[in-house]
Amino acid sequence: MTPLRLSRAIAARRAAHSASSPTRAAARACLVGLLALIAVSPSAMATPMSDLLIPGTTFDSGPLRFADFNYSVNGEMPAAAAVQVSAIMNPAGFYGLRIEGVFGDTPATLASSGAGISFSVSILDTLSPSLFIDGAYLAGNPSVTGIGLITISETVDGSTSEVLEIFANSLAGSPTIQTTDSAALTPRPALGIVVEGVISYSAVGSASITSFDQTFSVVPEPSTALLLGMGLVAMGVRRRRL
Repeated sequence: MTPLRLSRAIAARRAAHSASSPTRAAARACLVGLLALIAVSPSAMATPMSDLLIPGTTFDSGPLRFADFNYSVNGEMPAAAAVQVSAIMNPAGFYGLRIEGVFGDTPATLASSGAGISFSVSILDTLSPSLFIDGAYLAGNPSVTGIGLITISETVDGSTSEVLEIFANSLAGSPTIQTTDSAALTPRPALGIVVEGVISYSAVGSASITSFDQTFSVVPEPSTALLLGMGLVAMGVRRRRL
């Protein structure tokens, strides 16, 4: 190739690359915008459970909206006003709730103590139906001294396959402790009712939990994920051709 032809070929290639830049920039902006919507920052403010029991109250954490709160107790479990709820993001990047209070039991009650917590969770309207909830995660700090038991068990929409549990149990001797659990969920944009039951019993010493986290993983809705994947592939093919 002569120097003149080589110069013209380089100029033509640069012109083609420049013409494609707006398209590539627009695709990049769309992708960044989608990720920004997903990565909504949680609030650091804690809210008393008693406030969430007011009909119509909602509580947002990242891309999730929690509503329809119910709370009941017996024995030594804390009143709703003594329970704090805050929005969190766990180390894996999943959003949800942190529930804090002195949940437990001592021998003074001569029986077990219990608390029931329930709520619904859905994708925010601005993101639905782009995202689905596909996993539930439970983590906390159950502890037992002496002889006793503290457990938090959770079900999702009454499903026997979507069940989680954390506990500390010394009724049979040496304590056994489980501080985390998770369950894969059938992907869907909303969970009707999540029920968490806290049961505590202490014959000697105490059994308690003061903080537990309920988080959920979200994924793009299948058709959205497919379109996004096709777009990224198309961008990669176009880039290789330039």
